[in-house]
Amino acid sequence: MGGKWLEGRETELTVLRWQHTPEQWSDLLKRHGFTDVQAGVVPNPESGALGTLLVTARA
Repeated sequence: MGGKWLEGRETELTVLRWQHTPEQWSDLLKRHGFTDVQAGVVPNPESGALGTLLVTARA
């Protein structure tokens, strides 16, 4: 993902991001020793807009 999306930035910035489903995040965390893993999407109050991925786990 890249672009001048940070306010006041004059040059492009490249950011690596991981787009996994809540199930994929759960699986990754469990495989790396985390417990009590919960992952889900909090719906956006605006209809049709993307929600927020919320993941919790214990080390």
